[in-house]
Amino acid sequence: MSRRVLWATLALSLLVTVALYAVRLAPLESVLTARGHGIVALELAGTGPRFTAVMNDWGVEGVAAARAQTRWDFLWIPAYATALWAALQLAARSATGRLRRTGVRLATLVPVAAAADVVENVALLTALRGSFVDVLAPLATLAALVKFAILLGGLAVIVGALVRVSARGAGSPRG
Repeated sequence: MSRRVLWATLALSLLVTVALYAVRLAPLESVLTARGHGIVALELAGTGPRFTAVMNDWGVEGVAAARAQTRWDFLWIPAYATALWAALQLAARSATGRLRRTGVRLATLVPVAAAADVVENVALLTALRGSFVDVLAPLATLAALVKFAILLGGLAVIVGALVRVSARGAGSPRG
């Protein structure tokens, strides 16, 4: 895939990612955080009792917002995954050595992060109905940890590539 296509893919997917977050996800997140916990607290609850405690703190309105946010997340997943994949492809092309190899590997793992997010969402939505909470809370947490590990690794590669490109640019003579 050409750099031009990768840049266009990155731009479009970032636009969709930011728009979905700004219009739907952020307002719902504010409902949750106003009740003491954001959605990440639920994702990382890890046990049925902690999951239930977060739900109890949220109350009916917070649980409804969490359900809505999780449903909207299904649309957000392909947008952020595409943006991350394109950014990692571009980062890997501009990097060398270990950073390049890591970027290529992480780009191939982006679909795993997206799949983990889907598993997490299904587990959260089912547990938010009060079903199988003791089984689904740890499953959601495991899926979230897989997702976050890949996302954070990807962001580290992208930042590393940007730092290297900036350092190369700063050292070059200007005309």
